[in-house]
Amino acid sequence: MTLSMTACSNSAKTTSQTCRSFDTCIPLAKEGFANSQLSLGVLYFKKNQYSKAADWFQKSANQGYGMAEANLAYLYLSGKGVERNVNKAANLYKKAAKKGVALGQSNLGYLFLRGAGVAKNPKLAAFWFEKAAQQNNAFALFQLGVMYDQGVGVSQNSETSIKLYQKAAKLGSTQAQHNLGVFYYSGRIVRKNSNKAFGLFHQAAKKGLAQSQYNIAMMYSKGNGVKRSYKKAVYWLSKAAKQNIAEAQTDLGAMYLYGRGVKRNYRKAAYWMRRAAKNGSARAKKVLRLINNEFRKRGMKTRL
Repeated sequence: MTLSMTACSNSAKTTSQTCRSFDTCIPLAKEGFANSQLSLGVLYFKKNQYSKAADWFQKSANQGYGMAEANLAYLYLSGKGVERNVNKAANLYKKAAKKGVALGQSNLGYLFLRGAGVAKNPKLAAFWFEKAAQQNNAFALFQLGVMYDQGVGVSQNSETSIKLYQKAAKLGSTQAQHNLGVFYYSGRIVRKNSNKAFGLFHQAAKKGLAQSQYNIAMMYSKGNGVKRSYKKAVYWLSKAAKQNIAEAQTDLGAMYLYGRGVKRNYRKAAYWMRRAAKNGSARAKKVLRLINNEFRKRGMKTRL
């Protein structure tokens, strides 16, 4: 859920003058131009001055300016600059959504999907996601893709799901890139294509998606869809492990244990295996037991 400065058509007082800095926005906002008040709020938001952002979003929203209503809703939902109030957020998103603001439509859909501030209603969630998706809202396209894939709020249709993921992925949706990669990796519905899967996982991994980072680490480790490289596998395992992915922590521990792609280091192996075990990895717990038993047999005091 993000902020936007896209204008929307309504009866609010607006100006055609460009407003991109405090120097230009403040005078116009004080004159009562709703779009300038919105822009000023966004400028304050970017400076982490959330209270001032909320004040200017509120002034703009008071004129019925849809995008300001959506941005103010985000502040109420996150509790930034205002006291957190999910019900207020939902009401503001409803107002913005009815004015055709894609941000309001997509976020209202998400609230209906989760039952936050409104009664849980997957069908209404799909309705609003569809509205936003028609405006190429990447978040809505992704969420609608998930709903079609799982048959939640809509009839299950994996083909439709893939098409939605493809559109969202092209618009930069990290999660859509990952999910689409899973389809190509598994060969479900689409023809199996490890190279394409790797490319999609890599796009998402570069943006910090932990599960994609783990997936490409495994592909590097196995030489699946890419030339085998334990060194690169370790690189991506480290990134995923630091984000608390138990499988990545286990495999990273194993890399240090066996010296694959990295110099053998029992202390680091122990560190990552223990972290993985704490995160519930049965494999890490088993490896720790086996190694400790081996140490006992050899009369060694060092334990992992």
